[in-house]
Amino acid sequence: MTDGIPPQTVPKMKPLIALIITLHFSGVVFANTVEQLGLRDAFGSDEQVAALKKQASAHPEDEFLAITWSISMTDKSVVESLLFYDRKSKTLWRAKSVRVGSDRLKPQWVGWTDVSDDKVQALKEADGFELLGFHTGEGAMPLSEAAAAFLKKALSK
Repeated sequence: MTDGIPPQTVPKMKPLIALIITLHFSGVVFANTVEQLGLRDAFGSDEQVAALKKQASAHPEDEFLAITWSISMTDKSVVESLLFYDRKSKTLWRAKSVRVGSDRLKPQWVGWTDVSDDKVQALKEADGFELLGFHTGEGAMPLSEAAAAFLKKALSK
């Protein structure tokens, strides 16, 4: 699915990132990839898997790969989401935060451990994220300092 808001009008995801990760430092420069998709009608697991596989193939040297998107709900809330792959720590994260007006619900995340490019490429879009090492949580994701710094810098632009 490629339709959505043109890139020049894509809203930044600062509130989501501020809630999802605990930031320890800033000013670190990384050559990695963040794709901000903006507002979408839907972006299911099958599309997320396809997008991650494409990013992993297109950017084989990047330590971090991230995809962000938002979905407006019929109740006027907005679900802001992040898919984040940390190759060095071999972790994959999917997080969401729901915003209703100026109120924000506690972020929720799902993580997978022992993730490799081979495992990402072996995923079948129809099956979604069928990976071992599955765990869930609320609040700040337990990211490395380097990963937190990368997200802060990349998504604050």
